Amino acid sequence: LIPAASLQRAQPSTYSETMPVQNRKPQWMGKSIALSRCTVSLLLACGFPSIMIHLCDFLAQNYDEERDLFVYDMFAGKQSISRGFRAHGCKTDFLEFSERPEDDLLTVQGLCRATLGVLRLVVEGLAFAGLPCGSFVYLNRSSSKRSRKRPLGSQRRLYVKQANTLGARLMMLMLLTTLRSAFWETEQPGSSLFIWFPYLRFLARLFKHEVPIRVERFWMAWFGSRTPKPSLVVGTSPWAGKLYRKLGKEDSCGELQASVKYLSAHSIQQGGKKAKAPFQWKHADLEPVRKFLQEQIDLGKYEPAFPFK
Repeated sequence: LIPAASLQRAQPSTYSETMPVQNRKPQWMGKSIALSRCTVSLLLACGFPSIMIHLCDFLAQNYDEERDLFVYDMFAGKQSISRGFRAHGCKTDFLEFSERPEDDLLTVQGLCRATLGVLRLVVEGLAFAGLPCGSFVYLNRSSSKRSRKRPLGSQRRLYVKQANTLGARLMMLMLLTTLRSAFWETEQPGSSLFIWFPYLRFLARLFKHEVPIRVERFWMAWFGSRTPKPSLVVGTSPWAGKLYRKLGKEDSCGELQASVKYLSAHSIQQGGKKAKAPFQWKHADLEPVRKFLQEQIDLGKYEPAFPFK
């Protein structure tokens, strides 16, 4: 499902020992954010919602943007990821609801802004997300009712339902990121059940060996935390394993062993039938997006490139 050129770019050997690489200009930097026909075909074959392809097309028609971002930092908080890359001369942008109310990924406006940010990523760029973890950690399991066998938890609780919508929309954006030849990572506490989230598992099955999704565990204490705080990142970047360092007795009681796991599952058949996403992306709640695009068509602000359903 992935072009050979993209597969070659995904190999760790193409990366230098230090990141980012501000002295290298990706071949697609400065190009339009519009999706190519090849990318659209791949997205549809991978089960990407057609309504989201229309949204990407709408953004390309109405925003004069280029692929100029090295890093797009979602749920950015204090923007530590963005600031680190900017210190090396890289152009970044962020999505953070607490600083900009319009960045709420639960709204159509927030989803538009997040999609535009992903479309602006250069080849080999990075989409990073600190997905809100409240309903996924073990402290909340008695309330959220999440478990390995029931990762979606209790849909009757509004905050669990909203967390599922955020997670599904985020995985949708990460699928788009992958097929735009960029890398992605999302950070969670070590006890998070997000690694069992069905939409994340779908991406892992979809690409399997071609673009492996790794789970890297590390200590947040090495990066400014006042406590050891075992954490993990899930994603496709080849350099995330460098986050791991051992903590000595003076740093913490005990030691988290280095763990590099792949989210493996039965491979989806290559070629032939179109891949089917779990629940047909129901938890992404895309009906408001459909209504928004229909309004733009009625106002003459969007001309669909293919039939709008």
